[in-house]
Amino acid sequence: MKVIDKANELAKALEGNDAIQNLKSILTEIKDNPDAYRMYQDIRKQQEEIGQKVSEGSLDQAEIETLQRMVEVMKMNPLMSKLFEAEKQVQEIAQEVQGIISEPMNEVYQVINGDELDQMEHEVVEVDTPVLEEVEEIDEDDKIAQIKRMLGQ
Repeated sequence: MKVIDKANELAKALEGNDAIQNLKSILTEIKDNPDAYRMYQDIRKQQEEIGQKVSEGSLDQAEIETLQRMVEVMKMNPLMSKLFEAEKQVQEIAQEVQGIISEPMNEVYQVINGDELDQMEHEVVEVDTPVLEEVEEIDEDDKIAQIKRMLGQ
C-alpha cells in the first residue's frame, strides 16, 4: 500500500465532499457580490496581520477587540454568515482527518514514551485554518491562544 496513493484518493474524496462543495459554492457567491467580496478581502487581510502579530507576540487587546467587532459586523451579512458556517464544517473535517492520520505516529512514539504520551495534551495541527469564529469573552492570554488555534499556529 502506497501512502501517497491513499493520500491522493483522500484528496479526491474530499473534492466531492458536500461540505467542501458547499464552501466552494458560497465562495463563488461571494466573488459575485461586490460588498461581500470586499468584506471577505478585509477579513483575510486582518487574519494575515493578526497571524503575523501572534507569531511575533505583539498582539494587543485593542486588536483583539477590533477583530471581535469585525466578525460581529460580518455575521450580519447573510452570505458571510453562511461562509463562516461552511468554513467551520470544512475545518471540522480537516481536524478529524488530521487526527486519524496522526494516530499511527502517536502509536510509534508510545513505544518510547509509554503512558506519558497518553497523559500529555495533544493539540491537533490544523490544516489551513480559514475559519474565523467569534472570540469568546475571556482574558487576553486565552484570547491570544484561541486566535492562534483559529490561525493554525
